[in-house]
Amino acid sequence: MFKIIQNSTYGLLQIVCITVATFLFLFFPVKSYSTDIDSELMQAVRDGNITMVKELLVKGADVNVKGEFESTPLIIASKLGNIECVQILLENGAYIDSQCFRRCSPLMWAADNGHIEVVNILIKNGAAPNTQDLDGWTALMKAIYRGHTEIVKALVENGANVNSTNIGGYTALFIAEEIKAPPEIINMLKDAGAKM
Repeated sequence: MFKIIQNSTYGLLQIVCITVATFLFLFFPVKSYSTDIDSELMQAVRDGNITMVKELLVKGADVNVKGEFESTPLIIASKLGNIECVQILLENGAYIDSQCFRRCSPLMWAADNGHIEVVNILIKNGAAPNTQDLDGWTALMKAIYRGHTEIVKALVENGANVNSTNIGGYTALFIAEEIKAPPEIINMLKDAGAKM
């Protein structure tokens, strides 16, 4: 991503904003829950405390509560790669395509962080593969940028649009070529009809 947009002031500002937002998201959560039980659910998801997650859902915690930076429990569990927690949340009605303040979905977070098992669960349960974040990046683009070959394969095989463009006008194949992604990723994209 740095190489692609390094020549623009806008691109540098964008990188700084994303970095600051990610730092704040991870280390300085803003409590904005509707009830204490919802706050406890978010913390239990962060801690990976499956027993507590189950208990709180039974007690009526909102499975789709939006917390810090508009993240839902499913977004947090997907980002952390907690397979069991993702399954429990989905079984209890978690909205699979919820989005945080940057419009990143659980599938995007799982793809970006290399959690293939979570990606597969989300796809199996109907997650939209072509959602775009505020910068126009899709789960596929994020997986390519991070070099997650298995995730790229799963997304391509399950309906990811290989010719979507982000706000810079870059396609998945362009990104792959620019960052010198593994040849198997580039070949996979070309075989699926990707264009520059």
